[in-house]
Amino acid sequence: SAACRLSPDTNIRLGPACLDGLCAAARERRLPDMPPDSAAAQAAAVVFVSGDCRYFRRFCHALLASAAAHGNEALLWHFHIINPDAWFEEEFAEVRDAHPELQLRLTVEKRDFGSVAEAKAYFACARFLLLPEILAAYGKPVLQIDFDLLILGPLQPLIESHRGEDVALLRWPGNDWRLWDQVSASAVLAWPGSAAQAFLGGVANYVAHFLGRGGDAWFLDQIALYALSGHASRMSPPPRIGSIPPELFANYRVAGAENLPANTLFWSVTYNIETNAQALESDLFRRYLPTTRRLFGWTIPGSDQVFQSYLAGLPVFKGRKLWEMDTMQLCLEKTQRRRRALDIGGHIGFWSFWLAVVWRGERIGLWS
Repeated sequence: SAACRLSPDTNIRLGPACLDGLCAAARERRLPDMPPDSAAAQAAAVVFVSGDCRYFRRFCHALLASAAAHGNEALLWHFHIINPDAWFEEEFAEVRDAHPELQLRLTVEKRDFGSVAEAKAYFACARFLLLPEILAAYGKPVLQIDFDLLILGPLQPLIESHRGEDVALLRWPGNDWRLWDQVSASAVLAWPGSAAQAFLGGVANYVAHFLGRGGDAWFLDQIALYALSGHASRMSPPPRIGSIPPELFANYRVAGAENLPANTLFWSVTYNIETNAQALESDLFRRYLPTTRRLFGWTIPGSDQVFQSYLAGLPVFKGRKLWEMDTMQLCLEKTQRRRRALDIGGHIGFWSFWLAVVWRGERIGLWS
């Protein structure tokens, strides 16, 4: 069934001996050193989000704007970004400046990958490699969530409702035969202590083991959570595992973006499902986007969903990704006499920026 992509069987190990061995294995330290932070010391809890620049650019503005709109100022928001590029620092600073009421913290890592599939697997699973260290570093409750969520209410009541537990998992009812889809990786809540460390350490080692083998890491994060939750009674001490109420989650594919239940706390785009990209055009998602934002050196409309995809693979000119540079170069080669250049429909100025450097005529006009 795994060969036909009917299930990720090759990543499923439930035997007690195997899981005992994974839980006991040494772990590689992955979290960069973090200097003392007074805001972290005062925060009630930590929200941990990890991913690459692509997901950061696509979702961070909406995620934080929705969180700020629903009174989550007492929480620290820790972002871990894998392979930040030359424009990331400016773009993260813009996000920070847009939400002074929220306490943000950032760690980054650089990592080489042998293939696109390997990179995607790591981007999806790195959060669970880091989660035990995040919990130990802060010594307070940590809520790990997906990047592609909106927060539609205060998170502290949810966190406090699980006081007295070590870990709280989001379980989907009705998935009895799909082991890889019984426990969601969209949200995991952990309280500091040795039991939570043992559980999360086992999850981290499970993920690291199968990532190290290469191949398809389909649903690896959720398989690890399922396997270790079933193995919890053999841990010492055994963690007290609670359940995050599934009714707090609304998935775009199932619930849409309108008339959501009143108790919805998390609205998930679930962007890895291709058809869910239309969720980014919904009024609900666009409500939390800024008027403008920085992207690859440009200021673009905040609601734009086109330029990020197109610009990512384009060449760099004077510190910016440049749209249609080959077309512009061809036009320039065909222009023997140059006096005035008029950029009609200039939008954000791709052509005008380029012409301002290479045009050798009298003037340039931008008309949008």
